[in-house]
Amino acid sequence: MGIGVAEIRGLGELRALETMAISFMDLNNLNGLENLRFLATLILSECPSLANLDGLQLLGALEELNLNGASFGRKPSLDLSGLVNLKRLNIRLCQGLKEVTGLERLVTLERLVMESCTSIRQLPDLSELSNLKYLNLSGCAGLIHLIGVDRLVSLRQLLLSWCCSIAKLPNLSGPKNLERLYIVGCTKLIEVNGLDELKELQDLEMGKRMRMKYLVKSAARYGKGLASSLLLGLSPTASGTSSS
Repeated sequence: MGIGVAEIRGLGELRALETMAISFMDLNNLNGLENLRFLATLILSECPSLANLDGLQLLGALEELNLNGASFGRKPSLDLSGLVNLKRLNIRLCQGLKEVTGLERLVTLERLVMESCTSIRQLPDLSELSNLKYLNLSGCAGLIHLIGVDRLVSLRQLLLSWCCSIAKLPNLSGPKNLERLYIVGCTKLIEVNGLDELKELQDLEMGKRMRMKYLVKSAARYGKGLASSLLLGLSPTASGTSSS
């Protein structure tokens, strides 16, 4: 249970503040947030009554943003368009969040986690995020489209497990340095194109039906370690197996 504080008085006066971490508080809003122009790290965890983050898009110095368990009840959208220096974005269990705008402008972003945000149906085109190395959208059960992943040249890890509304992915031959791919529980996803071009791929988790499909292909066509990863996934004792 969070501490019952509706707002933080005088927040806008802390103009030199660089780091702010708030956990387990029943905040309704963060009035004055737009004045914190030097803020580099913002962590908001388990603040279930937090319904909006007006002014967030004005925090141009922000490098890390963590949101965990916010409701976004009255305003189910998040504008990130002004966070031009953001490197790490972590959004988890924000089930009322329906839209994220400005994501395509965050060209410095290296790590993007949007996990178990079940009301998100579509994200902006991600193709301009040339520095993105880690993308985790696991548990975004409502996500239907994922655009631009095929152009993420720096991507090393792509985690999409339990994105059960995605029926098709872009060709994955573009992120040639991809090392880790998780697509367990993607029950509508029948095929993933471009796997044979991923020579660095060493950690692959997918549903049993899809594993069988790719295992019959020549192991020589896949990246180092991929064939053994597939075989381990088919083992009755392997963890994380799925009937999808």
